[in-house]
Amino acid sequence: MTSWTIEYEGEAFARFFFSLRDYEQAVLTAAIEHVLAVHGINVCHGEWDKPLSGGLYEFRVRKSLHDAGGRRKTARPSNASIRS
Repeated sequence: MTSWTIEYEGEAFARFFFSLRDYEQAVLTAAIEHVLAVHGINVCHGEWDKPLSGGLYEFRVRKSLHDAGGRRKTARPSNASIRS
């Protein structure tokens, strides 16, 4: 299985992330770390994505913290791009 690295960068993501409530930040962080980092582009074939166009997909989080694989003490990222 490919190992995926998550990098948080860019002001647009940081603005979006810090505009969320604490619980929503924890859910998003858990989804990124426990779903996107584990499955990478394979999330583009299930309930976690929305096809946009031209092979571009949007990662969507519509789960609870428990369902996203989160734990109580999930670290907040400071800034996200993904590389394999």
